Amino acid sequence: MSRIKARFAALLATAAFAAAPAAAVDLSFVGTLPAENGVAFIDFSLNAAGSVTLASYGYAGGTNAAGQAIVAGGFDSILTLFDKATGARIAQNDDRNGWGAIAYDPLLTLNLAAGSYTAALSSFTNFSMGPNLAYGFTDFGLFFGRSGNWALDISGDTLVAPAIRANTAPVAVPEPAAWALMIAGFGLAGYAFRRRRCTVRFA
Repeated sequence: MSRIKARFAALLATAAFAAAPAAAVDLSFVGTLPAENGVAFIDFSLNAAGSVTLASYGYAGGTNAAGQAIVAGGFDSILTLFDKATGARIAQNDDRNGWGAIAYDPLLTLNLAAGSYTAALSSFTNFSMGPNLAYGFTDFGLFFGRSGNWALDISGDTLVAPAIRANTAPVAVPEPAAWALMIAGFGLAGYAFRRRRCTVRFA
């Protein structure tokens, strides 16, 4: 009798384990944009279709899924999600709404197919320019006196370990004043060269 009970208990435990939903995977990332027009890219994959939530904590701060305290003061971020294989833009969020007020930390909750994805965090107003990542960003990012710090949680039942890519920063473009100085410098160099050549010719 006790043997039957033991087998029955084992069967119940197996059934309970099989019926239990998969535990959600929470992944937390933090970093700093090197410039206002920089973009942080985070790649992640799903091994099966499922719901995924991406939440930023950089602006208002808080405690991320890893239990790390995120200090408030980061930039107003824009969160964009792309299909990694095709570059197609899937969704974009600037401000989450809650409790009747606007929160400047974006939030996306989506049902996604199995595959690989790229999340991008950029500073307002450096929005994704087109329907594909290849179109780039507007390059009008502003920190508004805040830091370049960001924090992002990615949560889902079918997530597999992602890899964070290095932040990208735009190539520095000379300011108008710098352009004026460069042009003046070229003009002076040309004048000096012409004068020297003329002096040699008529000596």
